[in-house]
Amino acid sequence: MQQTFVKKCPECGGINLFYNKEKGEVICKDCGLVVEDKMVDFTQEWRDFDSEGAEKKRRTGAPMTYTQYDQGLGTEVGQKTDIYRLGGKDKNKFFRLRKWQYRISTAIERNLKLALAELKRVSSYLKLPKSVEEEAARIYTLAVQRGLVRGRSMESVVAGALYAACRRHEVPRTLDELSEASGIEKKEIGRTYRFVTRELGITILPSNPADYIARFASSLRLSAETQSKSIEILEKAQKSELTSGRGPTGIAAAALYVAALIHGEKRTQREVADVAGVTEVTIRNRYKELLEELNLEKDIKKTKKKGKRTAKKAKSLLRDFGNMALHAIDRRLSSGASSAIPRPATNTVAKMTMSIDLVLLGTRVYSNCFITAFSDGPIGCLTYGVNRRCRRRNAGR
Repeated sequence: MQQTFVKKCPECGGINLFYNKEKGEVICKDCGLVVEDKMVDFTQEWRDFDSEGAEKKRRTGAPMTYTQYDQGLGTEVGQKTDIYRLGGKDKNKFFRLRKWQYRISTAIERNLKLALAELKRVSSYLKLPKSVEEEAARIYTLAVQRGLVRGRSMESVVAGALYAACRRHEVPRTLDELSEASGIEKKEIGRTYRFVTRELGITILPSNPADYIARFASSLRLSAETQSKSIEILEKAQKSELTSGRGPTGIAAAALYVAALIHGEKRTQREVADVAGVTEVTIRNRYKELLEELNLEKDIKKTKKKGKRTAKKAKSLLRDFGNMALHAIDRRLSSGASSAIPRPATNTVAKMTMSIDLVLLGTRVYSNCFITAFSDGPIGCLTYGVNRRCRRRNAGR
């Protein structure tokens, strides 16, 4: 018996109705009239306090899903491990039933058994969400029912269905990634994808380059500010129609490269190209177009000037700190310090590169002399030079 609800209030004609599930009443919010009462409650009549009790009282099975060939509603005649526990006659009888169950299955069911297993494997390799896997299984099932798989390899249709599902759910995956996961050529996957979507009437919007920003930034270890700046650059590029006719991965990688330069997080074009799966030439061309059309050269020049000023300040600070450390150690040695200072057990003492971002490790004691050591940069070299000076002076004594 199907229950129908009143859509309008018979008193005032309003449609602002409220359904009170606890009392089983439908009330009009405009005039307060109780339109219906004593309604049947179709929810569960029992309460569950733990998961085990809920499973025992539940009277329904698993939900329907397209990721199984029978949508999870089929019945299988026993498992082999269970059948082997039976006696001789029962064992032979159930084995015959399993054999006939397999024989009476249709060609579509046998195809779906193999194809959905392959679909789950590729989906697991690409780490796709369950919603995308369900949508891909539905698309493949429709393709099999309409005979679109005939004359094409099962793997290529599975890859095409997965790519279509990723595009519909706005999950950024490229044809190169699907080709690597499925072992099918990129052109064959694209051809099958276009054929399936055309025959099934699936409308898919063009890919948005902003969908790839989070993945690329995570692989390149860029900050959240750089991601936000790259999305702003993409929005300006879309308004200027720079994204039309160009690959979404290339324009997204170029926007991320420009944003990284603006925020002082230098990444090479080769690193960005490897993450995005495009060539350095593509990154370079999109980079030049963004700079020319959006006038971003000024922001990059400001960042470079700021970096030079920071480097000068760091050099002066290091010079002052070095002089202070040398004078302090000279005074300490002249007042009768002990034997030579041992060389620090760090591998950075031989590095002569200037590092702006110095990470302070702490203050260490070497033979009654306090030396502040840094993880990289000339401070390590300074420490090594101080040790050599101390050794020479102690040897002269």
